[in-house]
Amino acid sequence: LKLSAGINSDKSKYTIDWVGVGLLAICSGEQYIRILNLNTEENYNITSPALNSGKSENFLKMSFNSNKNILAAGTDKGNIYLWKCNSKKDSFNECTYSWEYIYKMKVQNAVESLEWGGNGNMLLAQYDQALTLYGEQKLFSDIDKDKIVYQIGSGKLLITHLDGNNSISINTSNKIKGVSISHEHIAIWDGKIIEVSKFDRKTIESVGIIKSDSLIININDQELFIVDGLKIDICNFQGTVKQSLVGLESEGEICSIHSANNFLVVVDIITNYIICFNINIFISSCY
Repeated sequence: LKLSAGINSDKSKYTIDWVGVGLLAICSGEQYIRILNLNTEENYNITSPALNSGKSENFLKMSFNSNKNILAAGTDKGNIYLWKCNSKKDSFNECTYSWEYIYKMKVQNAVESLEWGGNGNMLLAQYDQALTLYGEQKLFSDIDKDKIVYQIGSGKLLITHLDGNNSISINTSNKIKGVSISHEHIAIWDGKIIEVSKFDRKTIESVGIIKSDSLIININDQELFIVDGLKIDICNFQGTVKQSLVGLESEGEICSIHSANNFLVVVDIITNYIICFNINIFISSCY
């Protein structure tokens, strides 16, 4: 089978890669990525989102992540766009594809090469004798009754009230590794420190910064619960330990905690137990 895609003699300007079963992508220095479906003998283009705003840029290099079905394409303006390739079976059991634009990254100059690595969790971009390595980042969120906090970027979270009124932006210079929210308090941690803040619908203020390497933390409006190995420290918002829940060695390994009203729920990943503590009297029962 011979395909004609307008390729000239300068093959260094082209990147060609399989992006699905019978699906071929061609990057040729134009304002779009050309997709050829060899099964249906159809072809179409993936265009830069910048075209919608009247801006012109050309795709120079691309790389497909077969583990996550994500296509990365870099332009002469230094933009790197990511698309997710979604597939499903039609009524004739034939595979159909659709492309979902998911994200844009930026480097300083025209993209010269793109390469996925780390089992598809990292993307290496080369430009102007420089390299930038992007790593996949887990985004964290938590919910409490009528409000939710969710991460919208590196070091940035948004508290939104579910009634649609008011959102509060939170910025931190630390790498976020977890977040917990209560009625009017929020805890953010990075594996080194825990930042505790109090908020209302319009303002937010810091009330405590605690040194801790714990990654399993929960907050309510009276206490902060910090997992330290096989015990749980109950602290105030400045980190002073008021009480510790001990004697959990026989239960296994704590993987999650959550407080509600006067109870603390502890999830054990090894024994598959859910343990409920009455915070006031420290009597536990297993379910």
